[in-house]
Amino acid sequence: MDLLLPDLDSLITMIERSVLTATFSIVCITLGLAFVHAGLAKLKSFTHFRLFIAEFDFVPAGMVGILSISIVALECLFGASLLVGWSVNIVLFACLCFSGALSTISHISRDTIEKSACFCFGHDGVLANSWKSAIRTFLILGGTSLALVIWYLTPNLEPLPISIETILTAFVVVLLCSWFSDIPDLLITNR
Repeated sequence: MDLLLPDLDSLITMIERSVLTATFSIVCITLGLAFVHAGLAKLKSFTHFRLFIAEFDFVPAGMVGILSISIVALECLFGASLLVGWSVNIVLFACLCFSGALSTISHISRDTIEKSACFCFGHDGVLANSWKSAIRTFLILGGTSLALVIWYLTPNLEPLPISIETILTAFVVVLLCSWFSDIPDLLITNR
């Protein structure tokens, strides 16, 4: 009987590690897709995004173009890095700082620019002071924080190789997050 307990503990530890690895991989791929999409959406509507950046009083006129391009490039770089598994712990920390900074700036803009666009995912009509913007911010910051916690709690974590199942699961998570961020708008519209 005593011989079975260490094996059971090992089995439980292996299962926990497998679940954490799968969760970590799915969160990283989901965040990677979200960051790449955000960067490409801003690039698609770059003129609007540049005008959005120009609305901030603290950005000098000569820096608007450089800052706009830098944000797009960083989002695409972060997303691609998460998708291929390149320096994941550093990229996750950078994503957390970057997203936190953009969220703070967006919050400041709500006080100074009443009808300011969110521009989280390009020119999609979402206002910075909307529930959808707040939920998007919560999901990005929460997902990044979750991945960082898993990374630091699980030594020698090896993300799952990118497979069809992992990518499909990540797409489902992206769709669920998108649907989840639309719920407040649906509730307000149906009143």
